[in-house]
Amino acid sequence: MFQNPYASLLGQTPYYNQPMNNQPFPQQITQNLIRVNGIEGAKAYQMSANSTVALFDTNEDIMYVKTTDGAGFPSIRTFSFTEVREDTTATQNTDYISRQEFEDFKKELMNNGKQSISRTKSNLTTDKSTDN
Repeated sequence: MFQNPYASLLGQTPYYNQPMNNQPFPQQITQNLIRVNGIEGAKAYQMSANSTVALFDTNEDIMYVKTTDGAGFPSIRTFSFTEVREDTTATQNTDYISRQEFEDFKKELMNNGKQSISRTKSNLTTDKSTDN
């Protein structure tokens, strides 16, 4: 039977002597963040033409978006991160009126908001809408 003469040097054993290992490999957690040292690191980051990449500063809360055009010329936009904290204390809005204030306003509106229609005697006798 043929055996690889370099197997002992490479730490390999022949395939017929290898034990069967059906245990799954542990998953490796990969970070897809590309970290750079400041704007100079973002400028130095090499990219191919027509591509865009997000670069994260290792020292500051800054993100650089580096984009290259068809000729490979880069442009860099800079963004700053700020933490958004959820406000747990609910602020009460004091722009509302109470029920009593509403009823008083409604009463005032009903009393003062009525328009009186004054008709003269000539309007009453010359009303032609009933002559049909």
